[in-house]
Amino acid sequence: MQIDEQLAALLIFIALLFDFSDGLVARALHAYSDIGKQLDSLADVISFGVAPAFILINLFTYHVGHFDPSPVWLQYSSFLIPVFAALRLAKFNIDTRQGEIFFGLPTPSTGIFIASLPLIFLTNGFLKSYLSNGWALAAITVFLSAMMVAEIPLFSFKTKGGTAGTKRIQLIFIFISLLLVLFYEVSSVPMIIVLYIFLSVLGKKYFYSG
Repeated sequence: MQIDEQLAALLIFIALLFDFSDGLVARALHAYSDIGKQLDSLADVISFGVAPAFILINLFTYHVGHFDPSPVWLQYSSFLIPVFAALRLAKFNIDTRQGEIFFGLPTPSTGIFIASLPLIFLTNGFLKSYLSNGWALAAITVFLSAMMVAEIPLFSFKTKGGTAGTKRIQLIFIFISLLLVLFYEVSSVPMIIVLYIFLSVLGKKYFYSG
């Protein structure tokens, strides 16, 4: 069944806004509860795991299938996303280390990475040709799935204060991200996620001493 990819992508971006704002509201109202934490994770699995998986299946079926004779079974890699999103969120809920840093790529980052892909197909950017290859799309899926559960510390903007090194990394990230958006528009989204991972690995000594 073909879905409206652009609408699905838009809804995932809207879900990202709600995911960000519900935390702000909860902190402002001091409304914390264990059940709220679990429901928030369940919503994240749907928004940034299940929904992106449907987008991937659609891309494999209606885009890649027309331009690239890759094996049909590659499309089943899409199911890795909701599985590893659920694992990532379960780990996050019980991992006391993830207060001001993350271990593994946050599920919203994975969600918006995948949500940007059908929008890139509407452009004439250089990424479009790569995404039309089934093996490349499957590799992206496996990479994102692995990154969600990888024991790699990634910096967070939740850090209160932080070291000079942490702030420097954050400023570099923001500056380069703005440049990428300026020059590549929607195609910048996956590049920004990769940049986030790269800067975190490169500068982890500044925000993580474990």
